[in-house]
Amino acid sequence: MRSILTGILLCAVSLSAAASEFDYSHLDLAYTHTQYDFTSGSGNGYEIAGSWELGQNGFVLEAAYRHARFGDITGFPFVMLKPVSYRAGAAYHMPAGEFLDFVAHADYVSAKTTLDPGSPVISQSSTGYVLGVGLRGKVSDAFELDAAVDHGNTGFMRHGNGTCNPVSPFCASAVNWQQDGVETVLSLAGRYHFTHALGLGLEYRHSSLQGGQEWLLSGRWKF
Repeated sequence: MRSILTGILLCAVSLSAAASEFDYSHLDLAYTHTQYDFTSGSGNGYEIAGSWELGQNGFVLEAAYRHARFGDITGFPFVMLKPVSYRAGAAYHMPAGEFLDFVAHADYVSAKTTLDPGSPVISQSSTGYVLGVGLRGKVSDAFELDAAVDHGNTGFMRHGNGTCNPVSPFCASAVNWQQDGVETVLSLAGRYHFTHALGLGLEYRHSSLQGGQEWLLSGRWKF
């Protein structure tokens, strides 16, 4: 799948006749729609992500905040899961072609998953990392395609089987959902810029951990 994503991006970029420089100082606000093997439905939430380029030397500071709610957990109809995470780190980018940038990044992640209802409300916290590489390509001055591979140890997952009464919050707490799974995430995104400062993007992410899939619809403001 990784080779397919890269091939799509390279083919699209090869069709471009002109392109402007990439911008790395921007703020994204996204609606997220996520599903795992242990959910009978989907989780909805939002992600706020931003980056700030440090001069013209290729270094970038980046940070993000994610919040989601899962209310359709297989076998636990009265349980609401609320995974939240903060991410902060740095990236470096360099030209990989006339219309192509190579990007590498490393982030520290702090995550918390809350189980509700509970007596009392139960939460699990974890910390970890995300390392990734990707490509940014310009199809035109207004449209770009991105492809990336990320690897980290704060993936959202379920531990245990939950063999007691599934309607009991105490049983649900024993199952233990937590953001501590090792995962590799492949992503592909397209973004159209209406003006130099404003754009709209659609992104798909596929996780190697428990069937995780996610769609993001985002707005971008470049500054």
